[in-house]
Amino acid sequence: MKLRPAYDVLVISLSERIVFFLRRVPYRVLKRARDLAKTGGVELSIHDLETHYLCGGDVIELAEAIVIAKRRGLATEWRVWTAIDLAGYDTRHVASISDDPRRVVGGPNSARYRRRPEGMPRRTK
Repeated sequence: MKLRPAYDVLVISLSERIVFFLRRVPYRVLKRARDLAKTGGVELSIHDLETHYLCGGDVIELAEAIVIAKRRGLATEWRVWTAIDLAGYDTRHVASISDDPRRVVGGPNSARYRRRPEGMPRRTK
């Protein structure tokens, strides 16, 4: 286990930690994603990360993608990148190859899609 310095602490209230626990949101994952983005020069809210996690997104990969996008000079709009991640695309790959993240070429990786619950109708045109 890697030791963290004492000053590297995200201060939130006890009631918020209890809410994280009740929602079964891993606080350390959100903190790691926030710290990763902060070292890359991007400020992300812990509540935005929590919302994205609860929607089924990968917050670590998203933070890395936003940092890559910032380094490449792409738009780092939170809504765009969360939409790309929740659509099933590999956000780090999109950030590294795309010039405009709103126009993603190719389909998402089918292995990343979750199975549809039983009784859910197929989408038709």
